[in-house]
Amino acid sequence: MARVRAALARAGIAERDVQTQSLALTAMYRNGDHQRELIIGYRASNELIIRFREVRGAGPVLDALVAAGVNEIRGPILGFDNPEAARDEARGIAITTARARAQLYAQALGMRVKRVVSVSETFQYGVPGDGYANMNVSNASTAIDVGGRRLSAAVNVTFELE
Repeated sequence: MARVRAALARAGIAERDVQTQSLALTAMYRNGDHQRELIIGYRASNELIIRFREVRGAGPVLDALVAAGVNEIRGPILGFDNPEAARDEARGIAITTARARAQLYAQALGMRVKRVVSVSETFQYGVPGDGYANMNVSNASTAIDVGGRRLSAAVNVTFELE
C-alpha cells in the first residue's frame, strides 16, 4: 500500500481524495481428509475509494496503480461534482416547462393560468446504459470514456385556470 499511496501522490491525487473503504486479513485453510484444518497463509485486502477530480486524466492514474501492484479495480463510477447545483438547474427547467405547457393548455381552452395550486418533484439520476463508464485498455494507457451524465427533475404542477 505504501507503493500505491506513493503512485497516487506522484499522479497528483491529493490525500483528501483517498479514503480507506475496507481493510481485511483472512486466514486461508487447507482441508484434508479427516485432518484438522491447517492455516496455509493469509489473504490481505485493502480497498480504497479514490476521487478523480479530472476524469479524463484517470487512465494514467489507473495504469500507475496497476504498476504499483493493485490487482483489482472497480470503476470508475461517474457522478456530478456538484449534484445540488445540477438538481437546482433541472428544477428550474422543469418548472419553466410546466408553466409553458400550462399556458399552452389554458390558451387552447380560451382561459388563462391563475395560480399554482401544488408542486411536487422526483429525481432520476443516471447515465444511459448501466451507469458505469467503459474502460478501453490500449497499449499506451487505460482510456476512460466519460460519455454523458444525465440528471433530470420530474415535477407535477397543478395550476388553477380561469
